[in-house]
Amino acid sequence: MSDKLRPVEPALPDLLTHKQEGMEAKTEAVSALQPQQAMENGVAVTNYTESSENVNRPIHPLKYSWCLWFLDGESSLTSWVERLDRVAAVSTLEEFGALYQSMKEPSQLSPGTDLYFFKREIRPLWDHPANVKGGRWILSMGDNLGRMDAVWMHLLICIVGNWFRKLQTQICGVVANVRKRKSKICVWTKCASERTKTIKLGLAVKEFLKIQDMMVYEVHEGREKANHNGPKIIYRL
Repeated sequence: MSDKLRPVEPALPDLLTHKQEGMEAKTEAVSALQPQQAMENGVAVTNYTESSENVNRPIHPLKYSWCLWFLDGESSLTSWVERLDRVAAVSTLEEFGALYQSMKEPSQLSPGTDLYFFKREIRPLWDHPANVKGGRWILSMGDNLGRMDAVWMHLLICIVGNWFRKLQTQICGVVANVRKRKSKICVWTKCASERTKTIKLGLAVKEFLKIQDMMVYEVHEGREKANHNGPKIIYRL
């Protein structure tokens, strides 16, 4: 999206309000969207596009295109990669609005389920080239899934609306890990060694989400060799 285009932030809080109030009716722009199935690299992906009678409506391109991935906590498949499905792709505010209204919240998912919302070109794997030198900010949610719902949906709006500005380039994606007692929300970044940018991003996440909880930053590199103490934590906020 060109820097000359109006930022999308002002329109996004309305979507959050609609979600929190449980409104079933979509905004006029959102209700005009129709999901379409497409194949990308052998994976079925839902793209949300305008119906033919509304093709002349103005659209609001996002700074980045994003994909939603889903890992089924109840799948009988043993391979983590086999259980990971790419289910939707969005590149405009209107497409995100349709996805947002139809997306299940963490509290509606089975324990063991993960949601990944990543930049379109990045797979949510720690050893993907875009991730391997990075790490993740971790916010523990415990078993408070109601709070997790609010934080997760707000975080989606922050990254889609490009609220982090220049720091947005550091973000690879965000994750919701639903567990019985140790649920968490994570922000994956591309370069753990860039201390200043990584710390600034963590502080911005806490500010925008209005949270006081401690967050820790865990590096991806060397995870396959991690000892019994777990992956290495290098920053705390």
